[in-house]
Order: sequence, then C-alpha cells, then structure tokens
Amino acid sequence: TNRGTTPLAAGGWAIYLNALQPATPIEVLQGNARFTHLGGDLHRLTPASADAGAIAPGASLRIEYLTQMLVTNIGEAPGTPYLVLS
Repeated sequence: TNRGTTPLAAGGWAIYLNALQPATPIEVLQGNARFTHLGGDLHRLTPASADAGAIAPGASLRIEYLTQMLVTNIGEAPGTPYLVLS
C-alpha cells in the first residue's frame, strides 16, 4: 500500500528480500510482478510492466509469493524486505 502522498511510478521501484526458498526457474513472472533470484538468498520483485507497477497514493499492489518447497518454520519465510526507489 502506498501510504505516501505521491504516486510510485511504474518501473521506479523494486523490493529486495531474503528468501531461503527460491522460485523456479531463476526468473519468474507472476501476474503483475517479476521475481528475480539475484544470488544466494537475495531476490528482487519488480513491476512486470508499466501498467502493473504504478501505485497511486492509498492504492495497493498485491503480490503472491509462492514456492514449491514446504516452509516448515518461520525462519524459512521470506524476510527483511526493503523498498528501493529509482
């Protein structure tokens, strides 16, 4: 959810996160986001297209994170996400 007062431009942001259970194949396009494995447990979520990435103030973008591996405890869940604006 964009809690700011200005829109997030499409293609002007990325979310980086650590996840022990990577998506397969290395780069996966899921609906409105592209999930890219960068190396180790570091991954990046970016908008899939210009239409999918713009987020107006107060609007939300829902991205589902799915893995083929069973997450058996909270330590295996994706963590430490951070937003990078460009």
